[in-house]
Amino acid sequence: MALEFFGSYHAWLAMAIGTHALVGYVLGAATFSRPTVGALGAVLADVDLLFPGPDGAPLGHRGMTHSALALGIAVAIASYWGRDVAGSVGIGYVSQLAIDATTPKGIPIVFPLSTENVGVAWNLHSKDATILLLGLCAVALILERHLLRSRTDG
Repeated sequence: MALEFFGSYHAWLAMAIGTHALVGYVLGAATFSRPTVGALGAVLADVDLLFPGPDGAPLGHRGMTHSALALGIAVAIASYWGRDVAGSVGIGYVSQLAIDATTPKGIPIVFPLSTENVGVAWNLHSKDATILLLGLCAVALILERHLLRSRTDG
């Protein structure tokens, strides 16, 4: 049973969400010293996976949660807890939208004005691009830890 998971849609989905979370974590750490909040913001748009609608439908995956409107709502709600929380949620959310916009499917960035998906066909969800993103995040975390240590030592 476990071997069936690897190579499946569910394995791809877990890796995609994990990649979003890691990118958000790194950006949240680097910009607002809120890595966990950045990771949360980076996976927030994928809350639409919990809704039963078909892909692209307003409540389906890559629907309204993948829009600038949803980003604005998330940041506005997060601002209740302060500027750094709102900023970390925002930068994490933007990172997910940016990565998803690089897939052939794109995202409905101007929903509800238009339900048309826009994006570029770089496909940062491909295996090679995901490995590159993971590697860049690892380097960024190492550098951030090194810089943080040198700031506290000096």
